Amino acid sequence: MTVGTYFIIPTLLVIFLSLLIVRAASVALVLTGLDQRRAWFQALSAFTGTGFTTREAESVVNHVTRRRIISALMLIGNVGIVTVIIAATSVIVHSEGPLITLNIILLILGAYIIYRIGSYKGFNQKWDQFARSHLIPRLYPYGNVVEELFEVSADYGVVKADVVFGSALAGHPISDLELENDMIVLGIQRGNRWLSRPGSDEVVMSGDLLVVYGLLEALQQKFR
Repeated sequence: MTVGTYFIIPTLLVIFLSLLIVRAASVALVLTGLDQRRAWFQALSAFTGTGFTTREAESVVNHVTRRRIISALMLIGNVGIVTVIIAATSVIVHSEGPLITLNIILLILGAYIIYRIGSYKGFNQKWDQFARSHLIPRLYPYGNVVEELFEVSADYGVVKADVVFGSALAGHPISDLELENDMIVLGIQRGNRWLSRPGSDEVVMSGDLLVVYGLLEALQQKFR
């Protein structure tokens, strides 16, 4: 066994961790309202540095939480890809004779096994559930993002509140938000759906964008 053989395990480990990170990031993007297919594509594109179409990029840049997720993926992806290249190259450089071919075969076989694991529905469901319940809330514990859309008068206007992961608002119906009399939820943007004038029993979810009318100062305090 040569030195190159010992580089196979760390190479495969980095590839496997990269798969987990991209998968967790796609779950996080789904929670912001993206559909699963687009979330996976954006997460993979950011991690590998291949970029997006103009329309896809706008859907990320214009959303605070998505922008943070994608930025983190880009940084991690650069480190991960460089690590895989260095480790995989070391497998070949530090191998001799017939072991070069053997180590390459072992590396390809290991990568294929990781691919099969990543394609297994049961594994993905368990990892997605873990990421959604434990990992994502720890990584994104910051408060909601409130953006003023326009003023109706000197004091009143309409704001957009981005309900982030772990928010106290998530999981509760609108009736539990204890809105003041002059606060009105005009609608909820949930993924590709627009819920106009939702009822008091409508449950707020992580990733929702609430469009609310009321006293601007009170709205800023209420939804942060």
